[in-house]
Amino acid sequence: MRKKKKQRLPPALLFRAAGNSELAAQIEERLIHQEYKIWKKNTPFLYDFVMTHGLEWPSLTCQWLPTRRTLADGNRIGALGGSSSNFAEQHELLLGTHTSSSDNAGGEDGGEGNDDGGGRSEMNYLMGRRRRARRGGGGGGGGGANPAAGGSATKEEGKDEEAGENASAPPANKRIKSSDGPSPKSVVIDAPEPASNYNEEKDELGGYHANAAAPSSSSSSSSSSSSFGHQQQPRVGKIDIRMRIPHEGEVNRARYMPQNHFVVASRGPGPDVYVWDLSRHSSGLASTSADDAATSSSPTPCPNVVCRGHTGEGYGMAWCPMLDDGCYGRLVTCAEDMTVRLWNVRDALSSNNAGGGQVVISPESTFRYHTDVVEDVDWHNRDINMIGSCGDDGLVCLWDVRRDTSLPPLHVIRDAHDGDVNGLEFHPINEFLLATCGSDRVVKLWDMRNLKSPLHTLEGHTDQVFAVHWSPFDESILASCSADRRIALWDLSRIGAEQSAEDAEDGPPELLFLHGGHTSRVTDFSWNPNYEWCIGGVSEDNVMQVWCPAEDVYAEDGDDDDDDDEEGKDPAMMHRAKILGDDELE
Repeated sequence: MRKKKKQRLPPALLFRAAGNSELAAQIEERLIHQEYKIWKKNTPFLYDFVMTHGLEWPSLTCQWLPTRRTLADGNRIGALGGSSSNFAEQHELLLGTHTSSSDNAGGEDGGEGNDDGGGRSEMNYLMGRRRRARRGGGGGGGGGANPAAGGSATKEEGKDEEAGENASAPPANKRIKSSDGPSPKSVVIDAPEPASNYNEEKDELGGYHANAAAPSSSSSSSSSSSSFGHQQQPRVGKIDIRMRIPHEGEVNRARYMPQNHFVVASRGPGPDVYVWDLSRHSSGLASTSADDAATSSSPTPCPNVVCRGHTGEGYGMAWCPMLDDGCYGRLVTCAEDMTVRLWNVRDALSSNNAGGGQVVISPESTFRYHTDVVEDVDWHNRDINMIGSCGDDGLVCLWDVRRDTSLPPLHVIRDAHDGDVNGLEFHPINEFLLATCGSDRVVKLWDMRNLKSPLHTLEGHTDQVFAVHWSPFDESILASCSADRRIALWDLSRIGAEQSAEDAEDGPPELLFLHGGHTSRVTDFSWNPNYEWCIGGVSEDNVMQVWCPAEDVYAEDGDDDDDDDEEGKDPAMMHRAKILGDDELE
């Protein structure tokens, strides 16, 4: 139930496709389509809820904001019932756009021409999207701390049967614009019983969530047929745009500042790093359609602060996460120029807020040691002076920002992965634990007290791994996304646990769950800090998914909170204690 075996093509078919790239692409497309249909059928058994939303343009970045708002009356989002017990919650996501543009020079709106043939430059945007979902009623989900949201599997309007008949992955280097408007709304399909939402003609299931209410006969008779052949029900969840800010070029990455979530840093195709104070920008929703954009002049990107110093494009950046006063505005970035740079935007933001206009700043420090592209950086969660970086040279470097920049890093891991090191992240609680991922398709755990060899290697992806993120609510849970179109959840407490021969065929015991809802490679994902086990992810095929695995997936068999002695004798728990440790920062 936790994992699905990968389908294999017949050897004769593989041999025929080996010398024909077009045939191989068609076979891969059909395989992806078949895998998606199988995943769709199994959603009721694997998830508490799944929300699928079509984006106008693909997004390369995704991060939940820490905000949460309770809407007392469920009727405000069309929730079933409308009583005060049917309340809803509003969560917000930070996304970007990656458009196809022409005649853009100097790093502005980079691209290869518009797919619609209009010859028009498409503006990129930094966007805040709002997710609303009904809550209340019975049911699990969210790890017990929060009841399951009323969001279910969703289908976007105007994209008929795309999630079924035409669910194929676009080419990796193709950026496709949706033809159905800038913000297609999500239409909820309720499925109180799996069989009641099964479409025999298409041989797939429409959607499911744990707390779906049974549709009434009156509403079913009056509503129009959905794209899965079922009656559309009143909405219990939707995703829409809250803010659109013009951005120079595609948004490679965007991250909010922990001390003030209105302050957001972003990267584009140019070398500059942009810092925005969202509270000083309008929503930008007055004109959002493609027709309006064609008849009006393109808006001008106006970041509050420009960090200028890099000489190449980049993706990685991280804010100092601690809430101390000395951490406010401290930002670390990396780029293709093989450098890591440290910035402090605090004074620049104050000057801009005082009416000084856009402020351009230079880096406080520049760290040089990498010999190839620096892919990612992170800031230690317990040590205000420690940052980490990784790159295509196979190095993982740990820096002390107080040291002279002419000195080498404090610690260096050479050949950390067999190839490029794509991402790293420090553990939020354990000060000695570090996770990295690379092009060798694995995730590695490192003990910073002994960096000669990895503490453990997590194997389960079938293509290079792009990013790793620790869970904000459970210190033993880690997630990773990959070019294999999967988001994997890992439970370090299960390392070394006994497995049956059948379970071992599906992967190691620590591989808790594989999310297979994307039909193209996942570009970024984020844990929701206000909703346990809820993850939002974006992929190259213009799709954003918000989902929460079923409680049966992560609940331990035979949990007994009162039996502490037996838990201490569990080999898996003992191995977890060995990895995580009990050390606390003095």
